Amino acid sequence: MAARGRTGMQWIVVCLGKLIAMTVFPVELTLSGGTQGDEVYPASWLYDVRDAITGELLKHDADPIDVPHHWKRPNIGQMIAADYGYAHYRHNSVGGVQLV
Repeated sequence: MAARGRTGMQWIVVCLGKLIAMTVFPVELTLSGGTQGDEVYPASWLYDVRDAITGELLKHDADPIDVPHHWKRPNIGQMIAADYGYAHYRHNSVGGVQLV
């Protein structure tokens, strides 16, 4: 955004909404659905995501390959489900925050 003042063109930054610092924190993952996969089809695990410190449920049936995560599962045969990970929050398109 630009504004004209006595000293010429001046630039300002406007923050709409609450600023969220990207803080990565540990999470516990509990398998809540999906399949193990095979040599043709990748695993399709879904996870309940809990804060590793407080135990608070942050997300039910999180899919690591869905938006906003975009993690790609390899087609390498059967995989063991994860039980631990890292997460952070970011702004979403409707003015709220989402777990990534």
